[in-house]
Formats: sequence, structure tokens, C-alpha cells
Amino acid sequence: MSAIIHALKSRLANFKGKSMLVALSGGHDSMVLCHALLELKISFACAHCNYRLRGEESDKDAIFIQEFCAHYKIPLHLKIQPINGLETSN
Repeated sequence: MSAIIHALKSRLANFKGKSMLVALSGGHDSMVLCHALLELKISFACAHCNYRLRGEESDKDAIFIQEFCAHYKIPLHLKIQPINGLETSN
């Protein structure tokens, strides 16, 4: 992780005092990015779209992301694909 932190530190120097939006899938890459940004104390929010393409697994990813963001107090923009025409988003 320290190599990632070092690489990001120089590339994200211009973001000090600014905020960014991270597309968070719940996969390894986006989760490592979020942890690195937390360590670097760079302000960010997350966005996640649950298109329900993998059924229950997609819903589990969305729940995992909601819990992660709540735990670290990261603002989350969540879009969930409607079921039977009903739409849910936060």
C-alpha cells in the first residue's frame, strides 16, 4: 500500500483543499483507492450505481459500499436500478 500512497501523493498534489468523486464498485481497485485517499486526507465522496445485473450479489455490493462509506463518514451518491418501475436512490 505504501507504494500506492507514494504514487498518489505526487499525482494528487493539486487536489489538496479540493474534493473529488470516486466511482466505487466495491472491487479491489476502487477500495484501495478509497483507503489511499483516506490516508492522504484528501476530501472525496463516492458514487455507486447498482444496476442489479448480478441479482443478490449486486445488492450485497451496494450494502457493503453503504456500510464502508458510513463507517468512514464518506458522502455516498447511490443509484439503484428500479425494480418494477420503483426507483430508490440516496
